[in-house]
Amino acid sequence: MTQCTRCPRGKISNSIGSDASSTCKNCSAGTYNQATGATKCSKCIAGTWDDSVGKTNELCKDCTTGRYNSEQGASSRASCKACPMGRYSETAASSNSKFCRLCESGFYSHTVAANSTKFCKACIAGTYNSEEGSDSSSHCIECSVGYSSKFRHAMSNVCDPCRYVTSFILLTVTIRILLE
Repeated sequence: MTQCTRCPRGKISNSIGSDASSTCKNCSAGTYNQATGATKCSKCIAGTWDDSVGKTNELCKDCTTGRYNSEQGASSRASCKACPMGRYSETAASSNSKFCRLCESGFYSHTVAANSTKFCKACIAGTYNSEEGSDSSSHCIECSVGYSSKFRHAMSNVCDPCRYVTSFILLTVTIRILLE
């Protein structure tokens, strides 16, 4: 009497009544199997991927910070999509684009797959930016003539009147009044 052979971990078989281990097939990349005698492999969870075949545990590779993957059973690093310019993610194994946070207003980032706020660059003094998620310094708007922002990364139109110009205007008005 022959005995049924169970496929080892990392392999599966759909053959019924087989007594040969040759009917056992490796779990494909992006999947794994932790049990002997299984008929199907489990998929790596979203936010992860794995390119190995015959995997015997659920420890798939994480998408790195600055990237995300909403797909289950991903089999390559290329499945981890980059956060677009103007966004960053400090979280590994992110499962969707919501983990790509917007650079704050007053900042911009032209870096793809940014993995920290250090990639969000401040607008220079004398400019402001009220938009979140800006992808270029062209979003930093110069203050009007006679106005300036004292600080880098001004978040909205916080341009204050320049003191020199204000004093000049007051001096001009005073002189006009005295001459009249």
